[in-house]
Amino acid sequence: EKFLFKFTDCFVFESDYSAQAYSTKVGKKSENRAINYNGVSEPDLAALAAGARKLGYTLPPHADALHIGVFGILRPQKGQINALKAAAELKKRGTRCRLHLFGDGPDRAALEAAASNLGITGIVIFHGEVPDPAPHMYAMDVILIPSLFESFGYAAIEAFSMRKPVVASAAGGLKEIIADKSTGLLVPPGNFTAMADAITEASTNPAAAARVEAAFLDFKKRFTLPVMLSNLGNIYKRLRYG
Repeated sequence: EKFLFKFTDCFVFESDYSAQAYSTKVGKKSENRAINYNGVSEPDLAALAAGARKLGYTLPPHADALHIGVFGILRPQKGQINALKAAAELKKRGTRCRLHLFGDGPDRAALEAAASNLGITGIVIFHGEVPDPAPHMYAMDVILIPSLFESFGYAAIEAFSMRKPVVASAAGGLKEIIADKSTGLLVPPGNFTAMADAITEASTNPAAAARVEAAFLDFKKRFTLPVMLSNLGNIYKRLRYG
């Protein structure tokens, strides 16, 4: 990357966090760089609801328990161990909840053992890899992103697009996507007690509905696929025509 730096006309990063990390890594900062946030297509919520029902879900809000969804490869950087600890904390407080882990990876056996040691095997569901995560996400009450590191955080904007409350670690690019207490709730990375507090806040406080709507509007403004492609096109035009 250091060698290629001088041959690169423009650097495009998915977050300012990534841009800063790159500059630190190569020891240089380009004067010609741009931040273009990743984007996703706006979903068909009726189709997602139908898909969720087909998978056997009842749709939120759930009467039986609070359903919390975590999406991502099972590895230390994704912080699922703290999601388990947060679920154990919620159980200790008397909150009925189900923690759904979507994805697979090298940490699965260790996480399953941790769930057993924490006494929460009965409320944790390891779904493994799923062909289409979208209807599963739509069926959750709260989306939790416990990552210790994220260059961006696709799960956050996907949740925004589905009008789902988001609780996330204040790590990396997530701090650029989520405005704390405005479009979601941010907690210190690794702090499972704060995570449990935020999950409760996101699921019980009447202000949560306003945050969800603000997050959806922010998604429309900054994180749709057309916005991303338009911004990228403008960058190419600037490079081509000056």
